[in-house]
Amino acid sequence: MPEAVVIEERPDDIQSRAMLFATTAAAFVVTSADDYSRGIEAMQRVKRLRKSWDDLQRPAIRAAKLAHDEALKAHRSIDEKLAIAYDTLKERCEAWVEQTRQARREQLQPYVEPPTLAHAETVLGQAFDDAVAAGDTAKAARILDQTALPPALQTLPPVSVPAIETVPKVAGVSVTTPYTYEIVDESLIPREFLQPDRKKIAAVVKAMREHTKIAGIVVRPDTALRVRA
Repeated sequence: MPEAVVIEERPDDIQSRAMLFATTAAAFVVTSADDYSRGIEAMQRVKRLRKSWDDLQRPAIRAAKLAHDEALKAHRSIDEKLAIAYDTLKERCEAWVEQTRQARREQLQPYVEPPTLAHAETVLGQAFDDAVAAGDTAKAARILDQTALPPALQTLPPVSVPAIETVPKVAGVSVTTPYTYEIVDESLIPREFLQPDRKKIAAVVKAMREHTKIAGIVVRPDTALRVRA
């Protein structure tokens, strides 16, 4: 009994047949049972052709994947170290910038000048008059003596503020102040900032089918063909 002859598919044959199938499928219209049957037969041929193409390309794909995985492994071994180093440097520089900005904000807070002598005399005017009326000339003299006034009422020179470093400008670097956020209570987030968990909904619909009861969700059947080659 003669052995079966195995016809080996060639890439150029498969490619030309794939182009033909693509053109035919684009113009294909189902208007009758015969059209439907021809469509199913064509789907089966396409499925067999895809398997042939997959078998033909799999060795090259496997070799390319192996080379890709090895290249990724080598890349990550170095890139991860560099990423950690970069993040560490960036974190510490950002912390210094924030400390410097905070110190600058504190330095630039409005400075309250201490009361002047005129203000002190106004505040203590009544006490001065009372001292004179009582014949307490010593007390009256002390009130008029600027050096004898309480520290809060003395005219003092402005307090010297130590110089604060400013963030230097470095070529290629811009310092911005982006705002970020953290969620402290999900239950308080407005609805417009939430989105449906589509994977969870799909899992419930797949399991419950027409018996699914989810507010705001309408369940409907879809038609799907499963074709074996």
